[in-house]
Amino acid sequence: MPLNAVLYGLQALSQMALGRTKKGVVLVSLLAYTSVACMALEWAGGVSQARLEDSELAPFLAAAQKSKRAALGFSPLPVQGLIRVERPRSKRHYDVMLHIDLGGVSRTVSFLLKDSRPVWSGEQEIHYSGKRFTTVDGDVAEFMVISYSTVEGDGAPLGGYVQYHGEDPELNAIRTLSVVDAQRVWARWAEH
Repeated sequence: MPLNAVLYGLQALSQMALGRTKKGVVLVSLLAYTSVACMALEWAGGVSQARLEDSELAPFLAAAQKSKRAALGFSPLPVQGLIRVERPRSKRHYDVMLHIDLGGVSRTVSFLLKDSRPVWSGEQEIHYSGKRFTTVDGDVAEFMVISYSTVEGDGAPLGGYVQYHGEDPELNAIRTLSVVDAQRVWARWAEH
């Protein structure tokens, strides 16, 4: 579908949704155009599909193995399966990112290229419990994230953090979750 057709459709939907108020149409149209533009730039930067077992990914998996990711509490990476490989146009925060969504766990693993060799620079690992809960934004999945980055960037602070998103009062009562807390919860979720 041509990009102009998508933009025209988004504009028409925004006008219907907001009763044709000028400020609302402008705002929603601007958001829609921005969203499509970001997707187009991402696409232009290069997101492709690959298999973890492909030889081109071996240096990245080896770099992840050599890193301190295991000591930071990240679970072992899968060794096979279909993933997405992102090579952004602007190399501000990473040169290559692997998007791995396998086995109920979602991961993004980032790398910098030093002398053309990948060096692990960070990771985010998200585990889902399978439960859903209702928020003002609608039904959402319960999940816990551990994240670590050696590079400060968009949405990724330097260093690490653990976050829980859900309704469990015990987890919500813990002000600062640790990796040990996350691993305990993931093990409990895996039993169910």
